Amino acid sequence: CPESSQCPEMFSDTVTARVAKASPLAAMPLSMGRHSEASDESIHRDMEVPAANVSLPHAPKPDMFVAVFSAKFKEARRHAARWAWHGARGVTVKFVMCKYPQDVLAITENEKYKDIAFIDCEEGYRSGLLTRKLAVTMDYYRTNYPTTPYFFKTDDDTFVRSNELLFELKLAKNPYIYAGLIYTHHNVPNRNPKSKWYQPSDVYPERYYPASAAGGPGYVLSKALVAQIFNNSLPDRYPLTNEDKAVGVWVNKVEETGLWVDKIKVKGTDGYRLNKCMTFVNRTWSEYDLVLHHKVHPKELLCMGRTWKPHDSLSQCFSCLD
Repeated sequence: CPESSQCPEMFSDTVTARVAKASPLAAMPLSMGRHSEASDESIHRDMEVPAANVSLPHAPKPDMFVAVFSAKFKEARRHAARWAWHGARGVTVKFVMCKYPQDVLAITENEKYKDIAFIDCEEGYRSGLLTRKLAVTMDYYRTNYPTTPYFFKTDDDTFVRSNELLFELKLAKNPYIYAGLIYTHHNVPNRNPKSKWYQPSDVYPERYYPASAAGGPGYVLSKALVAQIFNNSLPDRYPLTNEDKAVGVWVNKVEETGLWVDKIKVKGTDGYRLNKCMTFVNRTWSEYDLVLHHKVHPKELLCMGRTWKPHDSLSQCFSCLD
């Protein structure tokens, strides 16, 4: 499992908050793909994914702005994600990439699809670069989608059941919402200077991080909560190395002002310890109840973009015999 998450449970653990449950809106435009233990870099290099003939959805008046974090050399993931997001309703989705280092191929790609937002930041992990990317993306959301109720950050290797997610968000009565795979156990900041997740104590001296949602699967912040985060200059005051832990700290600081934040635990997996072949064998799409599914390979996302009937087998896109 990644050092950043410090080996959390495979599925989101218990949180003292309203828990998102399956709703009648469970659609079936999803499936699984080949299970592999190879690294993301190897998969990207070796896997052929055809160019998509669809762009990410762009609703005229979206209920949710979706920021899909991507980076240089990830065009295979983006092509697959376009299919996975194809047909999503009520959302506007953008791949988010930093302008630096410049990616000429991605610029050309955007001329065709017009679904990449190049923002003023530098790609990377050390020294809080990823957190800086998030803060600039949130500001992009505030500027370009000021009336959109929800901001959702996710990764380009995550499958999202957006209808299900929106259904749960709209049940909340509180304007301050934080939703995702929320981990409540005590995560300890990494104090090893050699680690890419090194957290200097001068930026965050506390012994533990507060509850936070996993960054890969994604998390939702309501418009009102985003406004409070910026009104209190929290991204500038707490530029933590780890982007998802930074959000947890920002939300905690908002709560310390006396506001109550509704933390919604969404059903999903961070994917780091998920054996798909064992988990989904002999199950049908009607039994698939994950809303956020991280660590999905490009060919899996391509398969997820298809429309499946409720009684179709979950393993149709798997190859678990080799």
